[in-house]
Amino acid sequence: MARRKVKVKTGGGRKAIAVAAVAFIALATLFLGGYNAYLDKPSPQTWDSVRDYLSGSGQYYMEPIIFSPDWLGNYATDLSRFQGFNLSSCSGCESYWLIQTREPEPPKGYHATLSEDVGGVRIMKLLSDNAVGWESAKSIILSDPTITIRSDGGVVPCVFEHGQLGPNCYDSENDWQIIRRTTISSGGARMPCIFVHPRNGKTISLLFHGVSLGESLRFQTGISDGMVGGDLSPVYMDVYVNGSLAGKIIHPDRDGWDTAIIDTGGYAGGTADVKLQVYADDDKRRHFCFNAYPSNEKAPNDYFLRNIMDAKADIDGKACGIRMSGPVWPHNETKPPLPDSEIFERWDCEDNLAQRGRIWNTVGRSFAVAGGEYRSAIWMHPETGKVKTLGYSRIGVYADRIVGYYGFNDYVVGKNGDAEITFTVTVNGRKAYEDTFGLSRGWKEYRIPVKGMVDDVEFHVTTTNDRWNHFFQNAYLD
Repeated sequence: MARRKVKVKTGGGRKAIAVAAVAFIALATLFLGGYNAYLDKPSPQTWDSVRDYLSGSGQYYMEPIIFSPDWLGNYATDLSRFQGFNLSSCSGCESYWLIQTREPEPPKGYHATLSEDVGGVRIMKLLSDNAVGWESAKSIILSDPTITIRSDGGVVPCVFEHGQLGPNCYDSENDWQIIRRTTISSGGARMPCIFVHPRNGKTISLLFHGVSLGESLRFQTGISDGMVGGDLSPVYMDVYVNGSLAGKIIHPDRDGWDTAIIDTGGYAGGTADVKLQVYADDDKRRHFCFNAYPSNEKAPNDYFLRNIMDAKADIDGKACGIRMSGPVWPHNETKPPLPDSEIFERWDCEDNLAQRGRIWNTVGRSFAVAGGEYRSAIWMHPETGKVKTLGYSRIGVYADRIVGYYGFNDYVVGKNGDAEITFTVTVNGRKAYEDTFGLSRGWKEYRIPVKGMVDDVEFHVTTTNDRWNHFFQNAYLD
């Protein structure tokens, strides 16, 4: 029987092998390219230069820093090199920094306002194409302010030139009195700023003329490393725009840079004079520094804190109608240590609460550090078995929600384990939120959906034991 020869077609197999070979070569090329990039990672000295460039550029205002490729960040941040910088993610942010080892093009929807090569690392500051007006925004400290120092003896005009205070306004043996442009490190992060050390019994005013403004002014404030004691005076900075008080910034005695946003929406697109008044309760080691720049970010609507003197306070329906404006400490301290929270404008329920030694029974604008986090807040120390109320009427503001927080300052946590506090919020006559809790550490937060007009809001607090109930709360219309 004759055998038939069978022909086997091998073309498809050769083709498959060729495709696999091409894929392998491509993958190998990608791997080797990435591996070579890994081997060519910037040196520690280069990362030091990148860090110093950011902090000394006069353009870094705590925007997010993004590394590309991602693994770059593992080497950039070793040895805490970028401790205190903003390394958070950026999703839809208006401005951020992009750091790469290759020449990049700005991502779609962004343009570069700054691009620099530092030791083979490309640093770009990117701005959203939708951020109208941000291109011209710059730090207000780049211009020379008019400086005066006020005390009981009168007002002294000062010379400020070549980036520092003239000799007529400081003691040559106390160089901490020299107001100057510089860079300082606070919490390990170095930033450009104006150094203004408060002086006992004096208020320092810095007037910046013709500032181009957006929706807000964004401030960074800090105290030099090594100058924080934990119980020293805060530094206060009152912000005036064209002579009207726009906000108060309080920097507590703690490490690191704080951010404050002051509403300037009424001046957006125009220019105005910005005056900053700096002072402290005690000037011991208050090596304070700040920076500020115009922003199109809207400031949060802190209606309740700003309008506390238009509210009504009462205890079990008995009005607290004695209006007081002089700042006071809850235990009448006037010198360090100052671990508690100063109370500003307030409603007293009895005459001379401070002289009676019961100032903590007041209701007033203040601040607190809870769980190590500073926030502006309203002081509302409850009384045993009584309900303390702070009510706002005829608000007339549309809001999607009310966002609030409350808690006790760190000074008192652990000093009363028996108290049970109940905090209640009513909106337009209806109970919208309530919580019963003990003297715990840190801020608690809540959100009340509204989707409509907010007319009346009341905050209520009561306790089973009022010892050390240094209770604070605040809310925003969002």
